[in-house]
Formats: sequence, C-alpha cells, structure tokens
Amino acid sequence: MRLSIFALSLTLALPAVAQTDIWLIDFNDDKKLDISTAKNITNRKGYDNQPSFSEDGKGLYYTKMLSTTQGEQQADIFYYNFMTQSHANLTRTQQTSEYSPLETPLKDNQLSIIKVEPDGVQRLWTVNTKSGQQAMLNREAKPVGYHAWGKNSDLTTFVLGEPMTLQYLPSFNAKSALKIDKNIGRSIRYNAKEDWFSYSKGDDKTQTVWAFDANTKQTNELISLPPRSQYYTWLNSHTLLSSKANQLVTWNINSEKEWETLADVSSICSTGISRIAVNKDQSKLALVCNEAISK
Repeated sequence: MRLSIFALSLTLALPAVAQTDIWLIDFNDDKKLDISTAKNITNRKGYDNQPSFSEDGKGLYYTKMLSTTQGEQQADIFYYNFMTQSHANLTRTQQTSEYSPLETPLKDNQLSIIKVEPDGVQRLWTVNTKSGQQAMLNREAKPVGYHAWGKNSDLTTFVLGEPMTLQYLPSFNAKSALKIDKNIGRSIRYNAKEDWFSYSKGDDKTQTVWAFDANTKQTNELISLPPRSQYYTWLNSHTLLSSKANQLVTWNINSEKEWETLADVSSICSTGISRIAVNKDQSKLALVCNEAISK
C-alpha cells in the first residue's frame, strides 16, 4: 500500500496500529451490557478496526490489515456473520486499500468506503457486498478519511489536511462541499431522530462533541468527551456512549449530569478502548481494544 495521509492518521491515532482486536458484547433485556457474553471475534496479531453493524442486524463490517505477496501492508473490508461466525473478505484488492465501511441509503448490497487509490488519493467509493464490484462515489471530495450518511443521501466527511475539516455534501455526487468546522476528530455520526450530524473537535487531550444541523447549517456544542478519549457513538437517540480508561460511559443529552459508567470492561480490555459501535436495536456492542487480551 502506498503511504497516505490516511495511513499517517491511523499511526497517530493508534501507536500500535498492528495490535487491535474487535470484541462483541450483548446487551441484556434491561439494556445493560452482559460482559459474560464478550467475544473476541478477530483475536489475532494485526489491525482489525472500524466496526460498523449491518442494518439487518445479521453481521458486522470492519477493516482488516493484511500483508500482500510483496510484504506490504494493505487493508480490505471484511464482513463477520453472527450466525455462522465466519469472516468474508468483500474487497480483495492488492494495489489499493479500503477503510471505513458503512451501509449506504442508495441501493441494497452497497457499502460506502474510503478507498486509497494507487496514486494515494483518498475518495469515497462503493462496493457491492455480493459481487465485490467497486465504483467511485464522488470524484471531487478528497482526501476523505471518514464519513457519515444523513437521511436524504447527504453526508458529512472528515477531510484530511492542515487543519482537518468537517465538510458537508448535500448529495453523494455534489460537486462542492460546505466547510462546517476545523480541527475535528475521527468520530462522525448521524442521529436520525434528532436529524443532525455529530462530530468531535479539539486536540489529543480534550475533544468536545458538537451537533451540526444540515437544515439550518448551525452547530451546537454538546459535551466534552472524557479525558484523552477521541471516540464516541450514539447508544440511542438521546444517549452518547464513550470510554474513560477501561470503562464505557454514557451521557444523556437531556440531563444535567456528567458522564456515567455503563460498564467496566477491564476484564477483557485492560489496555485501552478506541472505537465503539452499537447495532440498530441496541442488542450488541462492538468495541475495539488496543493490544487486546486473548480469551
């Protein structure tokens, strides 16, 4: 894989890039995490990251770093099937790398991905989960690191550069983007019920979560993430989920309280939580553990 800005950002985000695993944990009927159900679904020495649940609840997409026949590092998109507990490589590329898988609102069996092209340019592409066929989604938006879809096939993108910027595309094939903010973090999400995007901004020590309303083009500060935390997701429409050391913590947007502990996961991940994801019906959680403990 050619060295890219994206690869550099991964290195900065994860000092031990080659040592991350993805864990799956079930929620019980009371919507509390049942740590006894935790399973390391990747469990290898290597980079397995960027989990994203399928809308049908049957599996999980993620990014996996592989070694090519030339001994270089290259990333593909994989799918983990919950029923069969099997992994499938959806992209199978040798000369390019793919990251950040998300199901799109455009067509069935379509994932949007960030593709590092042979010349190092990073753009939005799609991949058909059945055929593996790939197509460029937007030629003008570049270099893109991460993205999130809205309900109207609009999206926000993390555009790499100095500084990193949040940019809004009113449609997937828009020729130009609206710059929303700068010095942003790696977690971009969409809250369907509230109908706004969320993102973080700040530095390595302190990041703050903000909301962006695509209808009014206004931004609104929500809350600071726990110290040194750079990642968050939406547990549900009104609750943010992040991490503090070896704990998962939540914050209700309608509450005056600060972050509250959801679960202690030190028994499975004592070396640091990074990305987290929750499926649509809040029955499963995926977390990325840096240098995860094998169990």
